[in-house]
Amino acid sequence: MPLALAYAAAFVLAWPRWHGVLGVMAPVGRMALTNYLLHSVIGVLMLGPFLDIAGRIGPVAILLMTIPIFGFQILFSRWWLARHDQGPMERAWRLGTYGAVKPA
Repeated sequence: MPLALAYAAAFVLAWPRWHGVLGVMAPVGRMALTNYLLHSVIGVLMLGPFLDIAGRIGPVAILLMTIPIFGFQILFSRWWLARHDQGPMERAWRLGTYGAVKPA
């Protein structure tokens, strides 16, 4: 718990200085459920029994593979939110929860 609080405090202190850099990731946060599920599907397809990349490369290479995947998610989130008010899974979640699509 103390380490989590330290990370949160560091983030809050860095925010004014890094607002431009961290602001690039804001669309990813607005589509958190969609991006979480997309990242999970990509991970299962690449590292699971389909391509079995995990069995052929090391953990550092796997970690480095996440950088372009997350970059794609940033671009996809910006593109999607320029055309829609919320992500597709967020919309489905609201539809299932409220029985109708409500604004974000």
